[in-house]
Amino acid sequence: MKTLAIVPARAGSKGLPGKNKLRLGGMPLWRLALMQGIEAGCDVVVSTDDPEIDTAMESLHRRPPELATDSSPIEDTIRAVLLEHKRYDAFVLLNPTTPFRRVEDIKLCLKAVTDNGFPSCTAVRRDYSYTVPEGAMYQNLNRQHRVPKMVVTGSIYAVSVPAFLQLGQLMLYGKVNRGTWLEVPPPYIDIDTETDWVVAQAVYNHMRGKQNVGTPNGEPLPV
Repeated sequence: MKTLAIVPARAGSKGLPGKNKLRLGGMPLWRLALMQGIEAGCDVVVSTDDPEIDTAMESLHRRPPELATDSSPIEDTIRAVLLEHKRYDAFVLLNPTTPFRRVEDIKLCLKAVTDNGFPSCTAVRRDYSYTVPEGAMYQNLNRQHRVPKMVVTGSIYAVSVPAFLQLGQLMLYGKVNRGTWLEVPPPYIDIDTETDWVVAQAVYNHMRGKQNVGTPNGEPLPV
């Protein structure tokens, strides 16, 4: 089956201006996501309204202004990309701001859609933190006694193209549309603030000191 990796990289960002172009280990975040998509065996399209990215890539979806605002739903951009690129059976959304995803996990999510028949597969993490409604009694439980929640990481969304075009959603759960998820390992970092960026650089440098990560051109690539 033909698979497409979509990398959304619009220019505007209020929390951390220009975040998609920040360089982690010498490579822009949008390009890291692109390389991960290629390593996972996908064709890749970068959706952007940023002229600097526009001059750096040929496989582009030139995002119109109405799809590049803070309030523009990402689903609208994905639909526009899929209508331009009509020969794919499944796609995976790779946000540049979650660079520590593993290529193997991208492949596993796509396999759940292309080989196992799930309409979608989403990367999640296990979370043991408390959520207490206001005014409720607080019961102190050790971590091993808490019931965990599965929290969406935002790093990988694999979806069947026909299912998305019909329903317009990245996560297709429920009694009828039985999507699935993949629990992925840490680190769980979504770069949206300056603090996130400082943490991401520290984590990257720590990982680089323990393993050889890189592309054939010598550029670093989280795997």
